[in-house]
Amino acid sequence: MLAVLALSLAAIVMRRQPPPARFTLTAGAPGTTRALIAEALAVAVRARGVEARLVDVREARSEVRMVSEGAVDFALVSGAYRIDSHDDVLEVAPLYVEALHLAVKEELADEVGRDLGSLRGRTVDLGPAGSETDNLARTLLAFMQIAPSGPRSVVATNLEYDELRARLEAGGGTALPDAVFHLGIVPARVVLPLVRAAGYRLVGLPFADAIRLSALVGEPHDGNRGTDKQYVNDTIIPAFVYSAQPAVPAEPMHTIGSRLLLIANRRVPPETVGLVLGAIFRSRFARIADPPLDSSVLALPPRLPLHPGTREYLQRDQPLITNDSAGKLSDVLSIVGALIGGTLFLLQWRRQRISSRREHLFASYIQRAIDIERRLAALELSATLELPVLIALQKELLQLKNEALEAFAAGRHGDVTALSDLIAPFDSTREHIGDLLLHVRETLEEHAEAEGRSDQAVWRDAAAAPGNPTGKP
Repeated sequence: MLAVLALSLAAIVMRRQPPPARFTLTAGAPGTTRALIAEALAVAVRARGVEARLVDVREARSEVRMVSEGAVDFALVSGAYRIDSHDDVLEVAPLYVEALHLAVKEELADEVGRDLGSLRGRTVDLGPAGSETDNLARTLLAFMQIAPSGPRSVVATNLEYDELRARLEAGGGTALPDAVFHLGIVPARVVLPLVRAAGYRLVGLPFADAIRLSALVGEPHDGNRGTDKQYVNDTIIPAFVYSAQPAVPAEPMHTIGSRLLLIANRRVPPETVGLVLGAIFRSRFARIADPPLDSSVLALPPRLPLHPGTREYLQRDQPLITNDSAGKLSDVLSIVGALIGGTLFLLQWRRQRISSRREHLFASYIQRAIDIERRLAALELSATLELPVLIALQKELLQLKNEALEAFAAGRHGDVTALSDLIAPFDSTREHIGDLLLHVRETLEEHAEAEGRSDQAVWRDAAAAPGNPTGKP
């Protein structure tokens, strides 16, 4: 059974085509923390021999459209961004959580912190037009019943990040908005200079749960078709992350957040998606933000249909033996054990009719073979496969087979039929050990690739380290 499975997996691997030498990725406007994340991902992928080219696309709508048309292979978008009518856009993986920041001029921060309604009549920048920041900020203002235009509304602007930085470098003052919204991974590059150079303060936005739940009783977008409220979640901005003196924020601050989502065109090869996922979860990229990424995020309910490459990646990372398969294997082993026991009984009865001495010798070899098979089955069903133990069992089996052949040559086993009956269990056990060694080797090769070491070095270390678990995730 295991031999057939190993051959099938080998055939699948041999049929796969190598991933392309390059692909394209967009993360929206440059100069943001999201753009840094995209560049870090490109570096991690390049280390694996594939060139990733970053594409500057300013609007989220344009990002999704270009992925749908195949003009761009991958894109990073907010998980709360509403994606409709794009059958060719599939989810690859959820990544880090982005937080919606509200930075307010120092003289207004306390007042706005007590009541967001104090923003009425003030100049409030909602981020670049059509961006996820713009959409989410408008959703928040609508939830707070603060209109972005008209009487008793805020004076909304949509400054590009380059324009906002230019005003800041020019000295700020009245040229800068009274408040700035920005959606980004903490710490956000757009927010840092506002706090440290212009004296802005952060105001908490503890409305995520209420906004998400409001989708149950009304339109999930409340007129803003760019945001799906059910995909926002409460996020914490840690204390002191933007400034220690004065403290910004002074204590952990609740705000609205949403997971960054990696999407791809349906026609991107599964091998390419698998390579990108390997770079995400098995390189330094997983630790460039806090908390670190773990492949367990792939178990989250998907925002979009999963890309076939993601499904293959999840299946590849499944343990060789699960609770369900272990139960089935136990049933199979019980049947096999019963068959072997019955066969041994018949063989023993037959040999006793010929010679008690020959039967005793034959039974002793069979019993030792069964003992090896029993220990092998126990090792397979345990939490880990240990390479030194497998090698020791293989050596023990070969020694036992050699002893049996020498006994036959000396005339102590009878005819050729008796020898064939004796060798068959040895060969079956040897194939079983070979299957497990093949699985261990494949796993060690994956470890070697992830650690940047040679296959021989990893194999040598595993074989020389008793108790070192290999072969199972």
